[in-house]
Amino acid sequence: MRIWLSVREAKALLGAVGGIGLVVGGVAVVAAGPVSRLLGMPGEPRSLWALRLFGVRDVVLGLGLRRAAAAEGTEAARILAEMTILAQAGDLLVTTLMAATGHVSRRAAFAVWSSAPGTLLACLVARDGLVDGREAQA
Repeated sequence: MRIWLSVREAKALLGAVGGIGLVVGGVAVVAAGPVSRLLGMPGEPRSLWALRLFGVRDVVLGLGLRRAAAAEGTEAARILAEMTILAQAGDLLVTTLMAATGHVSRRAAFAVWSSAPGTLLACLVARDGLVDGREAQA
């Protein structure tokens, strides 16, 4: 079954995904220590920097999604949606591999697996709406 969104609906969805990314990424950047403890990660500087870098990536993608959703045309929004799809797919792959070898806590794996698939799916649906989107029905 294919979900059809208008271009306006697709951009609104990407704007919402971008807003969530801004919040999640911002928290990871400014509160890496508490987030690390909550996820069962080691509190060593290397782990905190990795968490902050993921946060910076999410902030940058979130800002990009928000700006692209508000811009004229669909090309920027489509590109940012695809970048977010790749980032979330990469998170899922790396987390799965690291969890299988015991290099990431179960709580961290759960956090990624409970959020990344929804973000990935939302961006896929929005991207399809931007490519094949119909004009909004009045």
